[in-house]
Amino acid sequence: MGELKRNKEKSGLGIAKVPRVEIGVLVGDQDPFVKAEDAVLPEAKELKVIKSYHTFIMNRAEVFEDVLHFFKHGQFSSPQENPE
Repeated sequence: MGELKRNKEKSGLGIAKVPRVEIGVLVGDQDPFVKAEDAVLPEAKELKVIKSYHTFIMNRAEVFEDVLHFFKHGQFSSPQENPE
């Protein structure tokens, strides 16, 4: 997928305050509702694209492990995979 560009205009940052915490973004590569490039936040420390659909991304063991690892260490547990 390559490097995703940060899109401040589409991120909704003009509407909501950004919390003073580390932010990690997980997004599904097969998501018809949220495109990966629209999920990018300028303040996000890390972004990872998961092979998943919108509805089922939260049920993946990889996502569960990544979220816990991010809470503990400030980064996702596994490196970003490049889709073939």
